Amino acid sequence: MDHIIQAIEHGHIAPSDICFNLIRRHGGADYGIREQLNYGRKTLINQEQLAQYLFSYGLMVQNQWQVLASLSEARWQHTPERVRVFDYGCGQGLGSALLLEQGLLAACGGRLDSIHLIEPSELALARAEAILGCYTDHAVPIATVNRRLDDLQPHDVVCDPEGVNVHVFSNILDVQGFDWVNLINRIIGQDGRHVLLAVSHERDFLGGERLPDAYRALCEVEADLGEWHVAHAQTGTFVCRRGQKAEYFVFDVQVGAAA
Repeated sequence: MDHIIQAIEHGHIAPSDICFNLIRRHGGADYGIREQLNYGRKTLINQEQLAQYLFSYGLMVQNQWQVLASLSEARWQHTPERVRVFDYGCGQGLGSALLLEQGLLAACGGRLDSIHLIEPSELALARAEAILGCYTDHAVPIATVNRRLDDLQPHDVVCDPEGVNVHVFSNILDVQGFDWVNLINRIIGQDGRHVLLAVSHERDFLGGERLPDAYRALCEVEADLGEWHVAHAQTGTFVCRRGQKAEYFVFDVQVGAAA
């Protein structure tokens, strides 16, 4: 049985008190299998790996999104439009959960239209759905897509052409083995406002070039000015509290006739 799902079902984690620290306290544990996680890039396939990831990498992910939420809050803080969240390779849903915790939920309120969780691990996806459902007090529709990113179908990622689509890439763009170009094109090929938020561990090996490559590709998109308007583009690096280096980007673009 999943410890987090069980804690939510039994009221030990409730919408009134859910927070990342409580999630990690209930679900994180050191099983001595950190090497199985392949530096946090492995698809998690059992409860022990879910717990080990929270124990080994949870604090890093928490600090990453504390920083990135602060850097990006102007992109979603005062927008009057509906907000739709997509979390790619979401794992346990930590990225989108932390984004909600760090202000997105309070800022959007009833304008939060839906949350779309995309993840190949059934176990991780079930936990992510439970966590995000608890954060939103089950008032926001949550869609789950149990697929690899390369296997996504057109109906799996349907953006809101009249709202703000927040795309969460939490420690996923640097994972080798999927076509990030195809994924980005799937997103920006749809009309609407797109706010892409990406953060990963900074390194110069094993896929470390992928996040900066994706940012450069977005900045170099050649499109008709009437169809493509970049409101904000920012990238950089920072050091998490425990010393891990992180790199990020925030990219806010309006696509379509409204641009």
